[in-house]
Amino acid sequence: MHCPSSFGGVTTSSRLGPQVAALGVSPVLLGLAICAGAIGLSLPNDSGFWLVNKFGKLTIPQTLKAWTLGGFVAGLTALAMVYVLYMLSPVLPGL
Repeated sequence: MHCPSSFGGVTTSSRLGPQVAALGVSPVLLGLAICAGAIGLSLPNDSGFWLVNKFGKLTIPQTLKAWTLGGFVAGLTALAMVYVLYMLSPVLPGL
């Protein structure tokens, strides 16, 4: 699994990792939720931003609009899927 914003994903994982057992949550779902947040709150310091900018031949304001809207939609979709998996966790093995 790759979080788009590596710094945010690593920082959040390292802060919450030791507390997983105490929180009583699935480490798989927690990792997915962290990645969903990293997608939705990705910043222009993410390499993906500059890939879209350069390969899409966009200006920085155009890339900001596309990256912000696309990231927001992707983040909400990913978070909704994590919630669906959470609701199905009693019947899905490994969650």
